[in-house]
Amino acid sequence: TYGKVQKRTYKLKAHDENMNIASTMNIEVEQGVVDISSDTLSGDKNVKVSNSENATTKIKARTEKEAPEKIVGKTIELKAYSTEEDIAKLKKVLSVADITEEELAQIQEYVDSFGINGKGATVTVNRNSANLATITFKKAVSQTTISNIK
Repeated sequence: TYGKVQKRTYKLKAHDENMNIASTMNIEVEQGVVDISSDTLSGDKNVKVSNSENATTKIKARTEKEAPEKIVGKTIELKAYSTEEDIAKLKKVLSVADITEEELAQIQEYVDSFGINGKGATVTVNRNSANLATITFKKAVSQTTISNIK
């Protein structure tokens, strides 16, 4: 179990390639950056974020669910893409002229997997791995649990 992270950057990793940390990790983040993306960190990761106004909190982690190809290398909002306006903004962010209903459903399923829609957070999917993401909070939230963390 790890304590609270406050205004610091932490990267948890095993320093030996032959080492694996298999443990339940309870991580509470308050204004900082936490990198729990190392393959050597196996076990359950319970991540809670509390972020104050005018602060930024980032969680870099491996995800259970793979991101759809259209959003790999992109940053999108974690929200419901249900209106024409929301879909138009998404197309602009993705630099595409059109999104099929199937692609939109895949994107929405991925977004929903984090369980934090409407909290003002974004997800950036790594260009080289559809299972590596950075979740960023720039608005105030309190004790918000992130799902889909591997």
